[in-house]
Amino acid sequence: MIKIYRTFPYYQNHVDTMTLKHCALFVLLCTSATIHAQSQTSFDTPLYDNVIPNSNGHFPTDEWTPDFKEVKRVSRPTMLIITPRQHKQRTSAVIIFPGGGYRVEEYEREGTAIAMELVKQNVSCFVVRYRLPDSTTMQNPATGPITDAQQAIQLVRSQAKALLIDPDRIGVMGFSAGGHLAAMAGTQFDSVYAPRMKDISARPNFMLLVYPVISMEDPLAHAGSRKALLGDSASPALREKFSNEMHVTSHTPPAYLVYADDDKTVSPRNSIVFYQQLRQHGVEAQLEHFPTGGHGFAGGKVPDSEWMKNMISWMRRSGWILDLDEPEQAPATTLKNDKGVATVK
Repeated sequence: MIKIYRTFPYYQNHVDTMTLKHCALFVLLCTSATIHAQSQTSFDTPLYDNVIPNSNGHFPTDEWTPDFKEVKRVSRPTMLIITPRQHKQRTSAVIIFPGGGYRVEEYEREGTAIAMELVKQNVSCFVVRYRLPDSTTMQNPATGPITDAQQAIQLVRSQAKALLIDPDRIGVMGFSAGGHLAAMAGTQFDSVYAPRMKDISARPNFMLLVYPVISMEDPLAHAGSRKALLGDSASPALREKFSNEMHVTSHTPPAYLVYADDDKTVSPRNSIVFYQQLRQHGVEAQLEHFPTGGHGFAGGKVPDSEWMKNMISWMRRSGWILDLDEPEQAPATTLKNDKGVATVK
């Protein structure tokens, strides 16, 4: 039985916390004051019950930096739930995948800090600590992250009613390698990596991709991310399978992409090519860029409030944000075919 936790009190200006259910309701009262303390304890919600798919049974302890801003060697995936303080009506949701080249996860700068900005806009957030490719913990290291991404989407959607979330407004957000993971969740939702929950779609409704890795093919590929995910000698078929620009269809969710022109780590062409593929297939998309900022500008060279401003405007304009005390309207883009049922009765 998976426990979905929200803890309290927390950042009192914007967040409230409480416990919710998966199959049953659990009550957990705690008084942790900081995100860092929660990162070290059991306040995260496990993505799986007892059996973790693709695991070989070896579970080393997550390795955190002393300041708890980065984590590596993740073998038991979890997600931290952060909701708007006055959470009494339905919100949209964003599931966040921090980046780090599939070697580490920038958990604070590209995770919890971003969530704290989004909850100000009445968006519930789920920061995922996904498994990082490791042959000592997984049978197939390459599929560990996408398995966890699909599971997170299904878990949030399956509990949409209890979480006061609109099941038709669940998006994914990723940074750098986390952007690759979010894009893969949006382009390969029909491929079964995580065990399927009955009548629950693994398709996100929208994607927010921040200086993302998109392709595993040269010359676009980020060599470090490709090596960490696929190994030193990935076959052409494997590289193609994990190159998101090759899997865009008319059913791919709408996307917002942003990058810096002077990014010397991940080629901006990743974002440009993916945007072009989306538009060619008739998918709503917006592409933004800054002249400077380099790679990993979130929480750094470009203030979050600045680069997120246009993204939030796009979300609101597209119907992915439900403003408080306003009547709900259908999102701008909905999936009509039977491959992406995105509602829970």
